[in-house]
Amino acid sequence: MRRVLRISLRVATTLVASRAARRLCCLIIATLVLYMAWPGWRSLSTGAPFSGDRWYNPYERSDENVGPWLKASFHSHGRAWLGLSDGEHSDQELFANYRRRNFDIVGISNYQRIRPPFPGEDLYFECYEHGFGLGGQHQTVIGNKSVRWLDAPLFQTLRHKQWIIDELRAGAELVIVNHPNRKNSYTLDDMKSLRGYHGVEIRTRFAKGIDHWDAALSSGNPVWGFCADDCHSVTRGHIGNGWILVHARERSREAVLAAVKRGEFVNVRAMNRLAVNGLESLEVNDGVLTVQLKRVADMIRFVGQGGKILHWVSRAGRAEYEISEDDSYVRIELNTRGTFLYLNPIFRHAGDPFAAHFAPAGSSAGTATVRVMGVMLAMLVLAIGFPSLRRVLRLGRRSRQHGSEPTE
Repeated sequence: MRRVLRISLRVATTLVASRAARRLCCLIIATLVLYMAWPGWRSLSTGAPFSGDRWYNPYERSDENVGPWLKASFHSHGRAWLGLSDGEHSDQELFANYRRRNFDIVGISNYQRIRPPFPGEDLYFECYEHGFGLGGQHQTVIGNKSVRWLDAPLFQTLRHKQWIIDELRAGAELVIVNHPNRKNSYTLDDMKSLRGYHGVEIRTRFAKGIDHWDAALSSGNPVWGFCADDCHSVTRGHIGNGWILVHARERSREAVLAAVKRGEFVNVRAMNRLAVNGLESLEVNDGVLTVQLKRVADMIRFVGQGGKILHWVSRAGRAEYEISEDDSYVRIELNTRGTFLYLNPIFRHAGDPFAAHFAPAGSSAGTATVRVMGVMLAMLVLAIGFPSLRRVLRLGRRSRQHGSEPTE
């Protein structure tokens, strides 16, 4: 056994000492240096809970926002990329099946591909699922006219994740973090620091993201929850298990986007494919949060900071909760015969409720500095493994020195 270990050690030493191995190591190190440097500078820290003497209520009613409730799905998959993706049916078949289930908006979010509108589709939204890395960090991108192929495919630090969100949001109307629990692609700590995205999937076939939602909200990030099917087949019971009901002021693309951005929609998770309850009103008056439903629910639960259950009632169509000074946000979830509704939260603010969340996380000057330093360090590492590169660099330096000398 000892002899085998000695021989193995000698072989390993020889390989490391060999020119090819040294060059390979230097090339890998230089690549990792550039990979880590490219996201640039990002100012990221765990946020503080919501504060202020005002309450933002996404369901606050006025004469202006009385309009239709539209049934929408933004995460499903048809057959794409010559069948290499795992959607089992064509986009046309998928669209027709959703229409038969009375969906007003059918967002087919194929991987890295935007489908064109179908004839007669009055509410069309460009959307696709972004992400092709090993870590499974995916996002639903809505309203972008073209696909972004930027990603960090090997692994992603917090800076990589924020950089990708920033880049996607630059050309999109909405960016949603998909199935954050899958492969632990987004940790609870990530959700406390990331900003600039609009929502996170809380219930789909793959997403169990309620804890991630509460982590973000508890850190003062005003993001909305999203339910969807994440459908990959029309014949295996994938359709009609999750959707959102958007309260738009009118039946138009602009009105739907505005309503989703302000959080005026209800998440539905219905394994029986039926929405057996609905929201009538949600009001905050004199420090009391009141929810009125269309029907009696089996359970109504009020959830707050850290995902703590603040109050719950059973067999009621109306419920009240007296807000305390310690409450930074309050959200409501309810169960009616196995159908769950998740309402978006009310939260405290002192002025503009979204300004800090959508402020740029990085500076262009800082990003450029980090990238230049990364390139210089990568070249230094490469010069160690490739002597010819050192000679080129020396010749370049000598030529510059010679060119700067005065001539007679």
